[in-house]
Amino acid sequence: MKAPAHWIPQFNANAGIPRNPNVIAREIASKKFSLKDFGLDQKDISLSNSSYWKNIIGTLNDLRNEYLDTGDSDYLKTIKDVLPVSYNLKVVLALNAGTLREMCENKRKETRTDENWKDFCKWVDSVLSEEG
Repeated sequence: MKAPAHWIPQFNANAGIPRNPNVIAREIASKKFSLKDFGLDQKDISLSNSSYWKNIIGTLNDLRNEYLDTGDSDYLKTIKDVLPVSYNLKVVLALNAGTLREMCENKRKETRTDENWKDFCKWVDSVLSEEG
């Protein structure tokens, strides 16, 4: 699954998945940041060549290099603090249909459900209805 980094902890909590604080650290260590790592809409894409994104990505990669060189977790904390909310993480999940259905049913009971959750639950409904 690829989803915004800020959404993963909420998803894990609702799915009853134990918190794994190393997910972001592994992702950061695995490769350099690039524009493709961010969920950008059409408006943002027009800004992709701007100095704003170049500066953000450059700063994140500088901090990443320092983290990799020193192993100092303060660099990792700083990366997490300045990481734009549009940064997407890739995580692997193993969930059964019952767990997915229950997660969405519980979220639908909440009056203030995040749009990402609504989209996720629509996707779950479509997958489960295809399976019969």
